[in-house]
Amino acid sequence: MNLTDALLDCAGGLIRTAAGALVETWTSDRNAVRGGAFLKARIEAAAAEKSARIASLVEEAALKSGRALAKTARTLGGEDRPEEDDLLDVLKDMPRFDLGNLEMEIAPGAISSLLGRRWARARIERRIGKAAGRQISAAASVYARVSQAWVRRTFTDLQSRFDSYADAYRAQLGRLTTNRALGLEEEQALREDLAALAGADQGDAARQDAPGAIT
Repeated sequence: MNLTDALLDCAGGLIRTAAGALVETWTSDRNAVRGGAFLKARIEAAAAEKSARIASLVEEAALKSGRALAKTARTLGGEDRPEEDDLLDVLKDMPRFDLGNLEMEIAPGAISSLLGRRWARARIERRIGKAAGRQISAAASVYARVSQAWVRRTFTDLQSRFDSYADAYRAQLGRLTTNRALGLEEEQALREDLAALAGADQGDAARQDAPGAIT
């Protein structure tokens, strides 16, 4: 299952994470009463970890494309040389998970202290699920849709930027080989670099053709 689709079904995991965090806080303060703000922060932090995995894969694709472009530019000796990280700004404006207000309070129970953390965590999961399960699921569904849209838009932008450089390099190689300005070894090196460009190009195109399909 790809990561953006997995966000649709992440509500249960977010609730488990928040419940575990709540139980941990009670180890230092058995009288603590935790409200919606605490749980909201923990749930949104757990969602941010999932977002980070998506961002990491997009960043990897951008860096791979940037490295191929920079290597070819150096070989061609042109003045328009992108840095390897020039394409990373496609990561801007990544959406954030927003749960909204969460109205509830949970205090540690006397039985919880007797039966241990595992039982306490399960109890809290049920309480959160009953009080806010629908709200959390709805927020996860919205976040999955906007994340998929962001991935599609980001790879379209990345493809466009990549092509603007790669097309110029292909044209430059064509002019150089037509004028017979290269030795055989240099021409072969250039063609290998352009083959690497084609590989990066096809990888980005595949992601664009399968929106959100980050596995």
